[in-house]
Amino acid sequence: MSTAPSQHDVKSYLSAVVNRGTQKKIARLYGVTRGDISRRLNPNDEDRKLSLAEQLGEAHAICIADPEAGESLRHYIDGLFEHWLTPARQNTDLCSLACNVDRENSEFVHSLLKNKPPHVQLKEALEIISAAKKVVRELHGEIARKGSQVATYPQRKAASKRIGVRG
Repeated sequence: MSTAPSQHDVKSYLSAVVNRGTQKKIARLYGVTRGDISRRLNPNDEDRKLSLAEQLGEAHAICIADPEAGESLRHYIDGLFEHWLTPARQNTDLCSLACNVDRENSEFVHSLLKNKPPHVQLKEALEIISAAKKVVRELHGEIARKGSQVATYPQRKAASKRIGVRG
């Protein structure tokens, strides 16, 4: 069974990837000194805990206790990161993206029915995956935009299971 990363592991990783310039930017965002951020990320500073490491431990516990809730949490976090890392863009029409998945799927089935070579069938199958990923990215972005509304979904689902409602 996997284990959650330790404080030392997370701090070691972040101290390696977050350079001094980025530490300065983080410090400005938090209204603290760069030295404070540096100490938070220092794997040798055992007195100062990094909340991110604690939260990863909690996420690990959620995944172990309830894999379905863990999967939901992963999608929620993926949506947040997609929203944070992707420049502001216009919302893509989800219906158009879904229609594109359907079109790509039809092209794949057509390649099977016409007994096209395996490399052509593979190309068509990969195009389905690419189109589906665009739908997933858009949904992640929507989840990130709606935030707390979506975060309450697992609670409602669990409550409906307790009272015998089928979804």
